[in-house]
Amino acid sequence: MGAASRFVQVSGGAQTLDRGLAVLDALAGQAASIAELSAQLGLHRSIVTRLLTTLERRHYVARGADNRYRLAGAVLSLARAVEDPVRSTFRPLLGELADTVGATAALTIMEGTDALCVEAVEPSGSHLHIAYRPGLRHPLDAAASGLAILSALAPAPGERPDVARARAQGYAVSTGELQAGAVGVAAPVSLPGRSDPGSVAVVGLAGSLDVGEVVPALRATLTRAGVAHRRQPSVV
Repeated sequence: MGAASRFVQVSGGAQTLDRGLAVLDALAGQAASIAELSAQLGLHRSIVTRLLTTLERRHYVARGADNRYRLAGAVLSLARAVEDPVRSTFRPLLGELADTVGATAALTIMEGTDALCVEAVEPSGSHLHIAYRPGLRHPLDAAASGLAILSALAPAPGERPDVARARAQGYAVSTGELQAGAVGVAAPVSLPGRSDPGSVAVVGLAGSLDVGEVVPALRATLTRAGVAHRRQPSVV
């Protein structure tokens, strides 16, 4: 029967759904064969085959000529629907900011205890910049984007000193926390239709990103767009 299943035994429908979602998670950012998925998930090949057959029929996965499976168009349609009003509101804002500072600009939301990037725009006139992709997820207490979100919330016991510093100055700065050689500067923002704050960050290469120049540009753009977080007087 192969490797023992790593899934909690729950009622049939819920278990099947759980396994199907695990297959999609496993295929995020990579292609895999039935055997590879079976080994990774601890599921018998026959179970993985049935799951893939259903997902392929509904266009969530597609099988290539190499018999490896990849995420397909239905996943992209769902991704575009997630936070779409927020993303459409911020996309032009991020583009303006990215071109102003010559670095990548990104929008991050709070999702539980994680920070999730939902939109990112690279500068149109720069050939050397940090690639920061939607879907990037990291703990809220890591990197400027997460620290800025935490700074818009009430102080919490044991929080990083960087959060208190960001709360006082209205923006957060981090160096090399998600990617070596990268510098992030982020400010909290209000999000349409959401009670939790998000953040807009500028991410660039250490040595080429001047924080002293980025902060005024970030503040000005957010204020002009009317999304600067109201709990941060130094940003508005």
